[in-house]
Amino acid sequence: MKEVCQLGKPVLSLLFGSDFTVAYPAMVILVLGLFVNSISGSTGVFMNMTGRQKAFRNIAMNASGVNIILNLILTPNLGIYGAAISGMATIIFWNLYTLAYIKKKHGQTIGYLPLLVR
Repeated sequence: MKEVCQLGKPVLSLLFGSDFTVAYPAMVILVLGLFVNSISGSTGVFMNMTGRQKAFRNIAMNASGVNIILNLILTPNLGIYGAAISGMATIIFWNLYTLAYIKKKHGQTIGYLPLLVR
């Protein structure tokens, strides 16, 4: 597993230059948020297609507020890692909130999150 983890820095260096390898830990943090996004399914598309675009807009606005607040708190102290944590938390918030809304309104969820299925 350690070899797989060590692959990110050489790939970043090859694609973007060696200066970008410093951002590898921040990229890993963001990938965790994107993993939650991928297992949540197409929540935004589902909300729009079922006529819930206003609710989705409100969720997106709440997520934007969470992102701004977290960035103001975390970025000055943690720098790039604070910004990455803020982005990850916002993506997770957005998707879980939308999945919970879909579950409440439609009785089931569209993502693969076993805790929210029942």
